[in-house]
Amino acid sequence: MDRGHLLRRAVHISAPAFLVYYLLPGTLMGVPKDALLFSAAALVFAFEAWRLWAKPDIPGMREYEKGRMSAAAWFTLAAVLTLPFFPLGWTMPVFLGMGLVDPLIGELRLRSSRLNPALPTLVYFLLAAGSMTWFYGLQAHVMVAAATATALAIWVEGLKLKSIDDDFSMIVLPLAGIAITFWLLA
Repeated sequence: MDRGHLLRRAVHISAPAFLVYYLLPGTLMGVPKDALLFSAAALVFAFEAWRLWAKPDIPGMREYEKGRMSAAAWFTLAAVLTLPFFPLGWTMPVFLGMGLVDPLIGELRLRSSRLNPALPTLVYFLLAAGSMTWFYGLQAHVMVAAATATALAIWVEGLKLKSIDDDFSMIVLPLAGIAITFWLLA
């Protein structure tokens, strides 16, 4: 296994660490945490603009990302569009799912495993149902939200869109499914 592959997997698995955002106080050294998040995102996007212009060789970057917005930038966009606006009980399942299940799917696909998509679907559902149950209790709408998020995440990961990276869509689309389910059923 090459270093770039291992680096991409390590970055993916660390994605749920961004949920520490919810543990931060409202302000840090007098600066609102949302302003810090948006400032960090601005730095990522500035680097991304430079990267697209200068075309440096960056370890772990896939060939197809060299001429388009990177997975890391797509993930950053998803983070700034979700963390400040949705509760931890809704974002935790989608960050866990994208961070852990997306690389699982990749590894199973690499090995042409017959466990794909059944195992990733089961893992995603258990992560979603478990984390939402921890916040909201074992309720019917929680299970429906977990099933909805699971179906949307597994579906959108399989699409392989050329213009939008699944590091974005595996967060935003399942989160929308959770929000709609809670709005309709809770």
